[in-house]
Amino acid sequence: MTCVLGDSKLILFWEDKWLQGSSLRSLAPELYDRVPVRVRRKHLVADALANNLWICDLHGSLGVQAILQYLHIWSLLRTTTLSEGHPDSFIWRWESSESYSAQSAYLALFAGRISF
Repeated sequence: MTCVLGDSKLILFWEDKWLQGSSLRSLAPELYDRVPVRVRRKHLVADALANNLWICDLHGSLGVQAILQYLHIWSLLRTTTLSEGHPDSFIWRWESSESYSAQSAYLALFAGRISF
């Protein structure tokens, strides 16, 4: 599932795939590891971007790799804009209509398997 930003009131900042089609977990794993689980599952994009509050989510010291990831994420977030009045949308990549269906989820579960 990929997220498309609208007003960012549904998308989780640390968990969902919203930044260039990826999650912060995959873009910046060292930073992600510095955020407590309870925070990861709670902070929405709109809240995290307000006054750069996402920086306050980071706990502990940052190594060189984490600092490099921090700078990379900072540069990506500088160009991120929210669309007030437009709801977030979600793209299900396993369906041509980009809408979730139980059938497409079932087929995705078995994608790549060889049938006998």
